[in-house]
Amino acid sequence: MIHLVMKDFYVNRKYLLLISMLVCFILILSGPSSSVAIFAGGFASYSMLIRSCFYDDKDKGDIFLRTLPIKASVIVLSKYIFLLSMLIIVAVVSLLFSLLIKEDFRAYYMSFMFFVPIICFINAIYLPAFFKYGYEKATTYQTLLFLVMIFLPFGFEKIGSLMQMQDFNFLSSIISLITSSSIYTTFLVVCALSLALLAISYKFSLKLYLAR
Repeated sequence: MIHLVMKDFYVNRKYLLLISMLVCFILILSGPSSSVAIFAGGFASYSMLIRSCFYDDKDKGDIFLRTLPIKASVIVLSKYIFLLSMLIIVAVVSLLFSLLIKEDFRAYYMSFMFFVPIICFINAIYLPAFFKYGYEKATTYQTLLFLVMIFLPFGFEKIGSLMQMQDFNFLSSIISLITSSSIYTTFLVVCALSLALLAISYKFSLKLYLAR
């Protein structure tokens, strides 16, 4: 397991250096902010996962790994561990950066709760498609997903207008519960839901990979 994860870090070593320099450049232009650091780091983790999938597909790594005494579950799980490792690194570095610039922790928590679930959701959709169809077709699905996400805010706007016209007690109670909870409780809930989403995605990925 650890060797597969380290392999993904190795193939991204130059890209990681480039992304780190780009993040520093963005922070210089926009000013010190944990929100920018988390956003850039989250995008970097997503990009690195996509690159590792690209190299696996390009070098026929899937065929090679299947010839080794490695369980399919380990091969699939390694991608999720790699993603989580990147997100943990981003979270720790962003937290240290927030402490360094003496920023309010609320900004850090809010940024984390906004960007990390999005990254987890995107990859939870992408990885099953990758393990089923390979890199190229999975990228097509990913493009369609991005288009959906672009138009999603318009859907939320319509839902918001509908909620203003009608009485949705259940949805209103959920929103009230979220807003009334402490930011730390909400933070833990968001982390738990993101992990649950990735766990469900892993089950689908493994099933599709075995049937491939």
